[in-house]
Amino acid sequence: MSIYLGLFEFEGPFVEHAELKDESGVYAILHFVDNEYKLLRCGERDSLQKWASRVKLDEIKQRLPGKMLLTVYYTNFPKEARKSIAKAITEEFRQQARVSYLIKPTLQAA
Repeated sequence: MSIYLGLFEFEGPFVEHAELKDESGVYAILHFVDNEYKLLRCGERDSLQKWASRVKLDEIKQRLPGKMLLTVYYTNFPKEARKSIAKAITEEFRQQARVSYLIKPTLQAA
C-alpha cells in the first residue's frame, strides 16, 4: 500500500522494523483515531531499519488508543534534502489542519 504525504509516496504501513530496508530516507509515524490520521513524528535517517529497531512503537501503542502506522520514503538524497522533505511535510499538514499534528493522507493500494 502507498500512503501519500504531501507530494511524496511513502511505503507501508510497516509493523516490524525488520521489514524495512537498510537504506536512507524519510519516515512518518501516523496515528489513526476518531477517523482521522495524526502525524506524530516525521524525520529522516541514514538507515531507516536501524532507526526503527530503536523506536519503541509498542510503548507508543500502549499509551495511545487507535492504530499506529509506520511509513517510509526511501531516497538517497543528501541529509539536508531529506530534512527539507520532513520539514515540508510537517509544515504542510500543520497549515492544512490548523492543528500541529492533524493530517489526512490519501491512501491507495499499491
